[in-house]
Amino acid sequence: MINNIWKKIYRVQFSYSTDGYVGIYEIFNGGKWETEGKETYLETDTNGSYTILDEAYINSAWRNNKRYRKYADQHKNSKGYLSEVWRDSIWEITYQDTIDYTYDSIGNKATEIFRKLDTTTYQLNNVYKYVYGDYQLLVSSDSPSENNIQLLFYPNPATSKVTLCISKYPCNWIVYDLTGNKILQKEVSTQETEIDISELPKGIYITTILYKKGILSKKLIKE
Repeated sequence: MINNIWKKIYRVQFSYSTDGYVGIYEIFNGGKWETEGKETYLETDTNGSYTILDEAYINSAWRNNKRYRKYADQHKNSKGYLSEVWRDSIWEITYQDTIDYTYDSIGNKATEIFRKLDTTTYQLNNVYKYVYGDYQLLVSSDSPSENNIQLLFYPNPATSKVTLCISKYPCNWIVYDLTGNKILQKEVSTQETEIDISELPKGIYITTILYKKGILSKKLIKE
């Protein structure tokens, strides 16, 4: 609303199919709607894997811009995420992680190993390993500064709340999106704290613990 008058600025028009949707983004300019971009969401299997393709409308043609993929296994658990940008006519990876699981005889998760891409060496490096049942964090190797602190939040992925368990407190728990914007901050004063994340949009976040002697970062998936 500008000067108490509603002004047209932006709109999105969606079309849907059985396995996804297409959203056309438009801006209102010079008295008419102009096409700006397009987002195509496509489910690639029945386990929960999908691809999101972002395109820009330039010189009356669609141009690749960004691409985001989620992979899932036969148990419908996340196997990892991949983010790419279109640069010099090829897709360039900006973020990648993988999650490998083992399962018990009745299909429950037994262990989980998370790896993250080092964008300098382009190697997938081990970050942590979980043993399920008692939520024990066995291995944490993001950086040498983490050796003296244990951090766990569960469930992860999460939908509405996470329980944060930390061996050193008080501290601040901060959530950033993948562009570096601060989304949420919570002061933690006990070993175990329940935190409401219901208002966060679905996606991948980087969580950071700030305490007196260092910084600790972990990934959070909101579903």
